[in-house]
Amino acid sequence: MNIFRVEDISASYNGKPVLKDISFRINKGEFVSIVGPNGAGKSTILKILASILDAGKGSAYYKDELIQEYSARELAKEISYLPQSFQPAFPLTCFDMVMTGRTPYLKGLMLGSRKDRDIVYNAMRETDCFEFINRDFNSISVGEQQRVIFARALASEPEVLLLDEPTASLDLRHAVTIYRMLDRLREEKGLTVITVSHNLNITSRFSRRIILMDSGKIICDGKTGDVINEKYLKVLYGDTFRVIYSEQIKGNIIVPVNKVEE
Repeated sequence: MNIFRVEDISASYNGKPVLKDISFRINKGEFVSIVGPNGAGKSTILKILASILDAGKGSAYYKDELIQEYSARELAKEISYLPQSFQPAFPLTCFDMVMTGRTPYLKGLMLGSRKDRDIVYNAMRETDCFEFINRDFNSISVGEQQRVIFARALASEPEVLLLDEPTASLDLRHAVTIYRMLDRLREEKGLTVITVSHNLNITSRFSRRIILMDSGKIICDGKTGDVINEKYLKVLYGDTFRVIYSEQIKGNIIVPVNKVEE
């Protein structure tokens, strides 16, 4: 089942093209990562799928309906978007921050039922940030904030997670923990996961499919093992990486070369 269908999308920012005739489909339960250098258009795609931006040309569908046809509340129950950074407009405890993920389900000025609170507690435990539950969100580190925002995304109980650099501020242990959890949620609950990431090693270990982008275009779209290779990495980043097969992990490792061969 196609959960997203993107057809011939183009988009511009301040008059500069950032996406050029992009088309792809994503099925329910896929784990897809969008990879490419800065300025490739990766984050713009996520924002279009989250209905934060409108495409200048082309169409984007969610469950065969135009994304624009959904109300903000309807879409917020289905799709959770995690930006690269998030700062609240006013002070909130970490608990209250995560509870805002329940907003699509709350009515009026309700502060959340016992069920809502339990969902928040579970989301914070899963993302290893329960210890911050009563802390001011702005008083914790950027990496800790990222885990709280991840809990907020989970608290909405979405069918789709759109994650823009979800581990950029996390230490290696928490980065791997987050990706393992994403993979488990995909497998156990049929969650569809779409990430934008520069961490090729972690991405290639957990994503089943990679979309490689450069200059607003899709360079390659396929199974991770077919896409993460020296041929395509050279197109995107120049002759600065090598892909080495590891018998220990039964997979590829991307390593930088000490000196670019001439």
